[in-house]
Amino acid sequence: MKGVGKINYKEYIKLSDKYDCKDLRNMHKGLITRKGEPLLKKYTHANCGHYLHPNENRQLALANRTRSLSRIFQGSVSGDLEPYPSFTVSLTEKRLPFIQCLMQNTLRDILQLAVSNPPMLMNTSNTNLEWINHIGHPSNLAGLQCEMFLARIYGEWRLQANLLGCSPSAPTSSLGQNTNMLLVGDTQSGKTSPAKIVKLETEPGLTIDGEPIPQGSVKAADATPDATTKHKISVLVLGKTQSGKSCLIQNFKQYADPTYTINQSLLGNGNISRTEFTEDFFFCSDLPAYEVVEIATGTVLDLQNLGQNEGEFLDMLKGREDKYVLRKMHQDLNVPSDLIEFRLLDTPGLNDTGRRSVAIAADVLKEITETRSFDLIVVTVSAQSPLTLEYRLELEYYAQVLQGLHSKVVFLYTHVDYANCHHSNIDHQSIMSKRHSAFSKIFQGLTEDVELFKHFTIDLLASKRPVVQCLIWNTLRDILQLAVANPPAALDAVNLEWIQAIAHPDKANRACREKFSAM
Repeated sequence: MKGVGKINYKEYIKLSDKYDCKDLRNMHKGLITRKGEPLLKKYTHANCGHYLHPNENRQLALANRTRSLSRIFQGSVSGDLEPYPSFTVSLTEKRLPFIQCLMQNTLRDILQLAVSNPPMLMNTSNTNLEWINHIGHPSNLAGLQCEMFLARIYGEWRLQANLLGCSPSAPTSSLGQNTNMLLVGDTQSGKTSPAKIVKLETEPGLTIDGEPIPQGSVKAADATPDATTKHKISVLVLGKTQSGKSCLIQNFKQYADPTYTINQSLLGNGNISRTEFTEDFFFCSDLPAYEVVEIATGTVLDLQNLGQNEGEFLDMLKGREDKYVLRKMHQDLNVPSDLIEFRLLDTPGLNDTGRRSVAIAADVLKEITETRSFDLIVVTVSAQSPLTLEYRLELEYYAQVLQGLHSKVVFLYTHVDYANCHHSNIDHQSIMSKRHSAFSKIFQGLTEDVELFKHFTIDLLASKRPVVQCLIWNTLRDILQLAVANPPAALDAVNLEWIQAIAHPDKANRACREKFSAM
């Protein structure tokens, strides 16, 4: 069993003036000390700015406190006092990247110390348990003297460890081993804060030539969006009916939480939009990247240059879980330091065959003018849908509405069969290039000298084999990273009246239809 002592030093200083440290040490003369014990001090509520390298006065004060507290737990010892390991952490600072890095690395150092030492075994014999139960709890005392009581019990654990002959060497492997830590501290010392910050996944993974494939990861646990983020990343999703908008959002949610099951009831079919009104979807992610490992060789596949020839490429796409394993990449320097909250605005299908385009446009326009600011606007385009005149007019209408937000527009070409995407397939690349040029010009018509918009391709309908799933999730990550990388763009409030006055092209068509229906 391993112990972590945590003390609020405002209480310590107050009690130090009241009680003589010598008298406190006499309360546990039987305390046995041994070099290398898994006991450490963790100073919470420490302002990081006070303990940086140049602040020598603060460092000296902290060193003196460590020695005083170490002496309490070590009791009467001969020779020089050897302070216990100590750490400082600020769990109440704002979640700035630099502070987050210091905090997370401190927690990592504590966990590494827990893993590197052998566990302490407590003697559970009736005699020993009876002795512990008879120790009087100093409930009429406070603060530092309560620490003395715990130190006495801890001293007995160390005594029993010596008697049981615990090996001083660290375990050779921590795979499958539970590491237990005891958090000890006063009420306001923040004992629960580290436990709320991280949760470790240590799933035993596959082994290749005797070496484990890393599967574990450190991830945020039970994090609430308000506690981990300051700015919601807003993404507007537009596209024709059945271009894959709702399917895209469901896959975004699964990317953020791989245990999430896609809600098939939200996915449309046919030419009628399943999404009746604009709808918000929220999720949090630290934007992990994924990779695929070939189990037989342990080789990580190069997804940027997948397959030397088209046949090998197709075999990789069809490869099952018994051949490839999908896992998160490690040591990804591009991953943000904290969770990011995303707000995705799903919209009904454009150019809807149910002749609701005008009503749908009014609903979408209302959401756009109310939100005003977007980090990214994703226009989904099915690779299988032709650019008809009606569809073009519909897109031109939204190009006018979003005129001040063109810098945030990207195109996502859906229903693109990955089997056609090998670099040797020149015909497919030419078709996609011409298609992207045609759609880009619709938005470029209102601007001058603008390059083609950024675009992505994805196949959300393919069987989710490891390689295919990796391609999908990494594409979704690239899209979200693009939303995070740049500041949001906002509609000009002066132009709101002008935007709302733009006539939807289907109004004239509807007037003609009503005229002919009346004849």
